[in-house]
Amino acid sequence: MQRYRLIAALVLMLAAAPVLLADQLDQGMCGTVQGNIVQQCGFEGATLDMWLFVSMDISLTGAHSGGAAAVGTTPGSIEGILLQPLITDPGQTYTFSFFLNARGTGTSGNGGEDDGCETEAGDGCETEGGGLNLGPTDFMGFGAYWNDLSTPVVAINNFDPSSPAIPTSWTQYSATVSATGSDFIAFAFVNPPQAEWLLDDVVVAVPEPGSLVLLAGCLGLMGAGIIRRRQSS
Repeated sequence: MQRYRLIAALVLMLAAAPVLLADQLDQGMCGTVQGNIVQQCGFEGATLDMWLFVSMDISLTGAHSGGAAAVGTTPGSIEGILLQPLITDPGQTYTFSFFLNARGTGTSGNGGEDDGCETEAGDGCETEGGGLNLGPTDFMGFGAYWNDLSTPVVAINNFDPSSPAIPTSWTQYSATVSATGSDFIAFAFVNPPQAEWLLDDVVVAVPEPGSLVLLAGCLGLMGAGIIRRRQSS
């Protein structure tokens, strides 16, 4: 009897495997990250059902992985906002990471030139060589936030000389954050008329044990070195 139960369980697992694999492919890379607590991390299903948002849309072209990415849709000074509440472990340290890209839409801005790039279904397009054609008065800005909308953990814009450069290919950014038990992540986008931000593969997860072991080992070596110095003196 137990043998038949085991066979039945294996059959159910095998039947479910293609569905699980399809879900992972739909989510993209972030869906395979162990312990990721972000829902709809790869904007699977081409919707924003698990997010709170203003002036955001889904792009079905040019995703980092999977078939979709979030895109800020409102050009000019009005910000696109994307936010998701999270249930976390109080006091736990998490790694907050995401992939970001910026691409031209083919629309002329205040200081740029129209490159003739055509768009389809509002998805925008990439200009030749990944250029954004930003003029001196065309502001393009991005911020990623953890619990505080006044202080970004990652900030990028083309007006601040100390800011990282605006990425024109998919680039990963990350920050180490501390949880309170009831947290949120948020993203803010400001698009000029001729360019747009793309966001994909959002991850909030506890750092991998290997990273913690490496950190503990480094701290142990540092401590041993200090003890030796004190003994030799």
